Amino acid sequence: MGKKSGFRWGFEWGKVGSGALMLLAGGGVAFVGWLAGGIVIWALVLAVVGLFTMLSGLVGEEGIW
Repeated sequence: MGKKSGFRWGFEWGKVGSGALMLLAGGGVAFVGWLAGGIVIWALVLAVVGLFTMLSGLVGEEGIW
């Protein structure tokens, strides 16, 4: 038969969980900062990085890293 592809659909729950935690923590701090009248840049960056980490864990590509 042929060689198997390095792409496999599936979830990496460690990435999904840590990304969701970063998204919630960063988003929560950014929201509270916004309500207080300021912008918390590091919290926004943390939330965006958490979002992309969570999404990459949902795709579950194998063999890229």
